[in-house]
Amino acid sequence: MQRGTMAGKFCSGMVRSRDDGQLVVLRQQLHKRLPRATSLLPCFLLTGLAGAAFCGTSAGREGSYAVRSSVERTVGRCSKDWRSYVAETLPEWLTVDQGEAASSDYGVAELDAQNPPSDLSSNPAWRRRPFILRGCPNLISMQRRLDRQTLIGAADRLHPTVNVGYSWSITRNRGEGPERLPLSVFLRERMYESWHDGDTQLEPAYAFTNLGASDVLADERLGFPNHSDVPVAISSWPEPAFTEASRILMLGAAESAVGWHRHGPSVQMTVHGWKRWFLYPEGSYPPGDGPGGGFSITDWLRTIYPTLPAARVPIECTQRPGDTMYVPGGWYHAVINLADSVAVTLQSEFHAVPQDAFKAVSLPYVQHMQATNPEALLELTEAAKRHVSSHPENDLHARKVLFYVLREAEPVEAFRIMVEGISSDRFHVPMQFEVAMWLEERASSGDLAALEQFKEAMALWQPFLRKNTRNLKALWILSKFCKLTGDKTQHQRYHARLVELHGRGIDR
Repeated sequence: MQRGTMAGKFCSGMVRSRDDGQLVVLRQQLHKRLPRATSLLPCFLLTGLAGAAFCGTSAGREGSYAVRSSVERTVGRCSKDWRSYVAETLPEWLTVDQGEAASSDYGVAELDAQNPPSDLSSNPAWRRRPFILRGCPNLISMQRRLDRQTLIGAADRLHPTVNVGYSWSITRNRGEGPERLPLSVFLRERMYESWHDGDTQLEPAYAFTNLGASDVLADERLGFPNHSDVPVAISSWPEPAFTEASRILMLGAAESAVGWHRHGPSVQMTVHGWKRWFLYPEGSYPPGDGPGGGFSITDWLRTIYPTLPAARVPIECTQRPGDTMYVPGGWYHAVINLADSVAVTLQSEFHAVPQDAFKAVSLPYVQHMQATNPEALLELTEAAKRHVSSHPENDLHARKVLFYVLREAEPVEAFRIMVEGISSDRFHVPMQFEVAMWLEERASSGDLAALEQFKEAMALWQPFLRKNTRNLKALWILSKFCKLTGDKTQHQRYHARLVELHGRGIDR
């Protein structure tokens, strides 16, 4: 596939903005050709690793300065104003684009906020596709009162706090950063703090805070976008109703981000900043990081994005200052800031889709059903089989249910079901981890058949696991496999890397 820079893509068949001459990505992708938050790793993942206790909440692992003190960090110089979008200052991996997109009805429509389509309020079809309203006057009018110095002054006066995290920890923590900080500390220190993993610069912290009615940041005097600031053409919809939607404040520097996630219909109102959006329609998921994935979005863009075939690339668009972005419910999306950003999102209630029923099924639940209610378990098994047959593009959790049901009585079939499903998404570490834990336990007890199955699976997975250098589950699989196959040097290498990352608070 032909690939190039975003700048090159902007000059090739895209739509030119009418207000400032900048060129905007309006990615479109065939819905039918396109094939969710991670759970905490089991505490036993790090059992026996020196100095690596892994139990506790996400906030407990990431939420203290002491945990991160081993990371090489530098506090950036804070300017008086927000840092603007400058394409030349962005890293290469963030400017690479996947080439031309296929045309369909599911692309991101670019609309003029002051002259929207006449049927935007009345036509239900608009609620089923993403779109951007460019240049909302009310958002543009907020830019002066929400400049950097004004916000720092308000932080010093009112002493509000914000939730802070990273693209992977925000999604894991149900849509909020797991660490609570004074807003003044975030704006003056953490927002521009730089930290590295070897030579790789990692994403900066992102303030991602749910604004409850009693929160200081929700004070109307601060002037952040509110429910009443949703464009009338959208707020007049009978469904979804945004008047009571959750309100989330987002503050971050360039390269701060939120990873793959989904929720109910939402509108994001951006006062300052440029944002690059990646989306997959309802019923599809991002390769490697859909149902239970564990990538930061920056690692996803470095590792997985360049490998995607045309049928699996995401829909993309760029949101600019003063724009309102609408995303339908159930669409997976991830967003990375291209400049200092001040924005508010309203999220309405999420309605589960069929595969979510299978996601909630655990191994202990299946074992309990086997002992107490085999008839109900049979019904669940048949439902999972039907889902695999009818939804091959999104069947990993249904396959996991079948794996749980069959792993004791029919281990060969259980193995086949999982390996077959993972073959379409070989970066999907959580599903590989499910199989690897099962095989490692059996092989460590002397089951030679399990060891051969482990070797068969790793012949397919190992090249992809080795590229996932900041994922603890991937490192655990590699470490255990090398130990079982007698490669002591590699076992110790992956083991040490796992301990190192955990000590730095990089706990995906």
